[in-house]
Amino acid sequence: SPLNFQTDPGAKPLTSMALGIQVIVAGLGRTGTMSMLTALQILGYKPYHLKNVMLNASHASAWRQVAEKQLEPLEIMRMIHQDGFDATMDNPMCELFELQMKLFPEAKVILTSHPRGAAGWAKSFLQLMQVVQLQAANFSMTYPNILQFLPVLQDLTAMRCLMGQTTM
Repeated sequence: SPLNFQTDPGAKPLTSMALGIQVIVAGLGRTGTMSMLTALQILGYKPYHLKNVMLNASHASAWRQVAEKQLEPLEIMRMIHQDGFDATMDNPMCELFELQMKLFPEAKVILTSHPRGAAGWAKSFLQLMQVVQLQAANFSMTYPNILQFLPVLQDLTAMRCLMGQTTM
């Protein structure tokens, strides 16, 4: 049965249609999630993707709080619902695929994979992490990185600690 999404202990659990999450893309990032994002948008869905986290400081901050165990993942699901999203995908959402399946038992689940298999995914993910490492590098005279001072990038760096906890 669906989990009670409301704070009122006497409230009836909401169904997936009432909550709005209709599609859960459970695949890891770097597995065609941008293509899946476009496909779902063409089909009329409003997907929640890592880019939404990057563009919304309150979501980035909330994900950081989840990573630091200061906020329950259920609160993220509430935020996503309140913002009108009806599909989820990519990191960090794929880390919560089991919770989402419990909350939204009627949702369709899609598992994406890298077209070049595990080795192709690992190579792609390593390239991404090298960029992330540069973004998070400490400021110095030889590398004057001002990105590390942006709160949203600090939140994203902390959020990345969630990646792989349940999916790798």
